[in-house]
Amino acid sequence: MYHSGNMALCSGCYLSFSRNGKDLRVLSTRCLTLAVRKCIKSKEDGDKNYRNTRSNTTYEAPEDQKKQILDSSLSFVHEYGWTKEALAAGAKASGLASMAHGLFPKGGIELVNYFYLTCNNDMGKQMEKYKENDETIGVQTKTTNLIRYGLLSRLQLIIPYISTWSQAMALMALPQNAPQSWANLFHLADEVWFQNGDASTDMNWYTKRLIVGAVYKSSEFHMLQDMSENFTDTEEFLDRRLTDAKVAGKAVRQVQQSGDVFMQGIGTAAVLAKNMLGMNNRYR
Repeated sequence: MYHSGNMALCSGCYLSFSRNGKDLRVLSTRCLTLAVRKCIKSKEDGDKNYRNTRSNTTYEAPEDQKKQILDSSLSFVHEYGWTKEALAAGAKASGLASMAHGLFPKGGIELVNYFYLTCNNDMGKQMEKYKENDETIGVQTKTTNLIRYGLLSRLQLIIPYISTWSQAMALMALPQNAPQSWANLFHLADEVWFQNGDASTDMNWYTKRLIVGAVYKSSEFHMLQDMSENFTDTEEFLDRRLTDAKVAGKAVRQVQQSGDVFMQGIGTAAVLAKNMLGMNNRYR
């Protein structure tokens, strides 16, 4: 047997003859063609197996990697604050240290935004459970009670990070971060009203969310300075602001009913602001 690369040829594949007194052997054309075809097929089968192996290999999507790093980074906030260092530590703990710099070009504010929106979603889930409990005992959930429960639950989610939350609020207040920060607050207020089944399409849609957003934000500021046990002062502050909001809501409705041109102008500005913040459509 004679081997040439991937080709295995038997002695019968050769033709022998003499020329100028020398014995010569050449491979027959037919056998050479078959050998080449066999070699090509072997390579094609190898390429096919390689492609199949690659297609069956799963790769983690960048968004999944970002979420993994952000989740891990939250445990380092107490040590490093809302900073790139916390993100780097989270990436290292996740085994993705080499990717942290490229995934979070804005730094600590990206961790703040992630935490904020995650808490908004968690608040929504807690409000859903609150309504389910009321349904179980046959009680109709009152709008005011549900709003209070939602906002209080949302404030409580900050407590584990209260020692560093002033830094987070300072980051959100920076001019370059303000648009996204306002959008996050608007998302919070929209989640509260969504859980209440709000279906308004007129100016009330905006005023309801602006009022709830203002109540929450003022309570959040108060919470930073609250030294009472279990933040009971903040809870009482929230109750007072909700009472004020009822009065404010009634006043707004009265002005709207009067057909004041000024309110029409505010309505136009609110639509513009909503579009700029990317809140024109709600995705769920």
